Amino acid sequence: MGIQMFRLMQTISVFALICCLDVSFGAEDYAAKMRQLRRRANQNEVAAQTHLGYMYFQGQGVPVNYKEAMKWYRKAADQNYSYAQNNIGHLYELGLGVDQNYPEAIKWFRRAAGQKLADAQAKLGHLYENGLGVKRDYSEAMKWYRQAADQKLASAQAAVGYFYDRGLGVQQDYGEALKWYREAVKQKDPNAQTNLGYLYYAGNGVPQNYAEALKWYRKAADQNSPGAQFNLAYSYETGAGTTKDLVQARKWYQKSANNGYKNAQIRLNMLTK
Repeated sequence: MGIQMFRLMQTISVFALICCLDVSFGAEDYAAKMRQLRRRANQNEVAAQTHLGYMYFQGQGVPVNYKEAMKWYRKAADQNYSYAQNNIGHLYELGLGVDQNYPEAIKWFRRAAGQKLADAQAKLGHLYENGLGVKRDYSEAMKWYRQAADQKLASAQAAVGYFYDRGLGVQQDYGEALKWYREAVKQKDPNAQTNLGYLYYAGNGVPQNYAEALKWYRKAADQNSPGAQFNLAYSYETGAGTTKDLVQARKWYQKSANNGYKNAQIRLNMLTK
C-alpha cells in the first residue's frame, strides 16, 4: 500500500486549562471574564494566571499576543503549576513570542512531566522520537509515551501502539500494537484508527480483513486524517474490502491532497490521465 502509517502528535494541552477554573467560556461577555480572570490572576491564583495566558494565546476577547501569554504562563509556572509549565514548553517548541528553543522547551516539559502531566510526557516522547533538541532516542521516547499512555492519553496510546508496530525502541510486537491501538480508538484517536486499519489490511497480528480495514480508515478519514483518506481512496481504487469505485477514489484522494498529503495528489494525477 502507498502509505502505511500517518501520525500527528498533539502540540499543546488546552482542555485541562479550561477545566481548571469555574469560569464559563461560552458566548458571554469576554470583557467581564477578562476582568474576573485578571483580578484572580493578580491575586496569584495559578489557574487564573494560566487561563489568562491561554486567552492571550488563543485571542479570546483580546488580540493574539504570545508574549503576554508567556508572561502569565510564567507567573503560574514559577509557582510550579504543571499546566503553565507545559504551555511554556509549547511556546519555546514552536517559537511563539520567543525564539524557538528546543532545549528550553524540553526543560519546561520535563518540569511538567515530573508532576505526571500526561500531555508533557507525550511531548517529551515526541521530541525524543524526532530528535528535536536531543539526540533521537526511541527507547527514551517510548518511556515517556508509555507514561502518558498509562494515564489514558489517547495520542500517547496510539504512539505506543505505533512503536510496537514498527519495532521502535522495543521488539516488534503486533499483538501489543493491536492492544494499544484498540485502547486509543476507544477515544476515537484518528491515528490509531488509521493504523489499526492497516493491521487488518496487511494481516499483521490479525487475520487479513479488507472490510475491517476499510471500516477503520473511514472512521479516521471522517475526522479529516489525510493518511486515512489516502488509504480509503486506495481501497476504493483497488476494490479492497469494497466495490471498486474510481469516483470515490478520486474524492478521497482529493481530500487527502487538500490536507497536504503529496502522495495523494500523485495518485489523483494518475487516475485523471
